[in-house]
Amino acid sequence: MPPILNRIETNQTPPTFNKTNTFTAGFQNIVDAYGVGNYREVNPAPYSIITFPFIFAIMFGDCGHGLIMAIMAAGMILYERHHKNIEMNNEILTILCHGRYIILLMGLFSIYTGLIYNDCFSKTFNLFGSAWNVTAMFQPNGPWSNETLQNSSVLQLNPAVLGVFSGKPYPFGIDPVTNIHEFLQDENVSHSGGLSHAFRSHTKFIESHRSIQTFLVLIALLAVPWMLLIKPYLLYSDHQRTKHVVRLCDNSKVSIFQSEHTEAEIKGGGDKNHWEEEKFSFGDTFVQQAIHTIEYCLGCVSNTASYLRLWALSLAHAELSEVLWHMVLHNGFTASKGLSSIGLTITFAAFAILSVAILLIMEGLSAFLHALRLHW
Repeated sequence: MPPILNRIETNQTPPTFNKTNTFTAGFQNIVDAYGVGNYREVNPAPYSIITFPFIFAIMFGDCGHGLIMAIMAAGMILYERHHKNIEMNNEILTILCHGRYIILLMGLFSIYTGLIYNDCFSKTFNLFGSAWNVTAMFQPNGPWSNETLQNSSVLQLNPAVLGVFSGKPYPFGIDPVTNIHEFLQDENVSHSGGLSHAFRSHTKFIESHRSIQTFLVLIALLAVPWMLLIKPYLLYSDHQRTKHVVRLCDNSKVSIFQSEHTEAEIKGGGDKNHWEEEKFSFGDTFVQQAIHTIEYCLGCVSNTASYLRLWALSLAHAELSEVLWHMVLHNGFTASKGLSSIGLTITFAAFAILSVAILLIMEGLSAFLHALRLHW
């Protein structure tokens, strides 16, 4: 016997269903933790697959730590079938296994941003050669001498001196001269002059985008009167147009339609308010839009200020990584009496444990929570 399907007319909003798989389930849970969208609203989970790990990587940017994180996540993915059949009593391990694809993308994006920052365990790569040459500042080409280094607390690289600055930008990421501070501090050299010149070299690039920035700011400002004044009027016009279309319908068909449903409601005890015409209050709509406009203005200011944490967390991670390198591993390599192979093994083990515990777990969790806050 074929099934009988009856369509029931209702004004209730249908429930929201977002189809997921093992890869997108974790990102959908992040979005649903803030709130489930209404029926037919755009689901932001597919976009968060890229934006969430990228924002995390901006704060966590270290290609070495990102590589370790990606390897750990890849291991959980390879043994996915194995741990699916095992009941885990540890809640933390269960959360990590469910978010293995999130961790994998966070690690891969951290490798990318780490290469951009030219940072790997607080050390830099000089793959393509720096555009700056400190030795060119010394005599006979430059003005520096040994007495200059002894008597000056701060020195600046002068790009006007021949051979100091090649004029070619670093092909990928940040020029390693911005991070080679050990040599600069040992020689009492400041590279701020070189950095200022590098920033000035990008002035034309910034000016070319000034028109785009002005256009985006104007759009943000025009959204205020649009939300406060124009949108209520458009909603009111749409409601009036709908009423006018309903009145132009065939009265006979409308009366038959209403009589049939009236009998069904009387027999079934239906709600008569279900068929009552929806009322529109322009005052309530205006007040609601005023609230949304205020939230929009406050959000533009607070969210812009919140994104400063990207810089703060990135700086904190870099400083902790540098401190851990100098306090543990660097001291083991530069010990005055020298360490045996066993001593170096213990030093490296301590460095590895502290790196995982502090920089991967604690700093990774901090960057994850801040990325979650920025997305919400």
